[in-house]
Amino acid sequence: MTKTFSQELLIVLIDKLIIGLLIAAAGYFFSKLLEKFKGEQALRQEFETLRDQVTLNHIQHQIEELYSPLLGLIKQSKIVSDISKCKLPHINDKTKDQITVEEEEIRRYFVEKYFLPINKQVATLIRTKIYLISEDELPESFSRFLIHQAQFECLHSLWQDKKISSDEIEGIGWPTVFDSDVQKVMTNLRKDYNEYLKRMKKPAEQPAPST
Repeated sequence: MTKTFSQELLIVLIDKLIIGLLIAAAGYFFSKLLEKFKGEQALRQEFETLRDQVTLNHIQHQIEELYSPLLGLIKQSKIVSDISKCKLPHINDKTKDQITVEEEEIRRYFVEKYFLPINKQVATLIRTKIYLISEDELPESFSRFLIHQAQFECLHSLWQDKKISSDEIEGIGWPTVFDSDVQKVMTNLRKDYNEYLKRMKKPAEQPAPST
């Protein structure tokens, strides 16, 4: 059966209408898919920002509450130690009988006025802020310092209160790498802090997208 011009025109119009509807439906679903993708991207970005903020806050607490005070006390102890060596340059080369009364008084002054109080502050920081230590385990130098502090305080108190000598007990002394361990972590924390800070500021500095 031969189609008339009107029938053919109607078929063409119907085809175009169907194609238009399909395009509109595809555009609608694509738009919804794009909105969902943008929403997921925004949610992911928000999560990453929150994660970075939590990490940044933790690093800040590590610096302010533990490593910076530790470093300050270590430097203070070093300064006092240098002064005491100037005042008593040869005391470590002398036997107990060779040390004069004045030298003993000077040494005791430094011990009781500076070394013991500083050591106690360092030990308190480590014990109370142990959750801020960067490593999973307490560093060896930190453990050795706590032993040094306990020995030093105990043996000095024994001599001060009971006049009982403990020359037969050899203390472990100030850990040689304690200073460098604290300084190394402090340097790394400051670097990490600045990197996270730059990362969090970067999106805010980007120009707003054009509409």
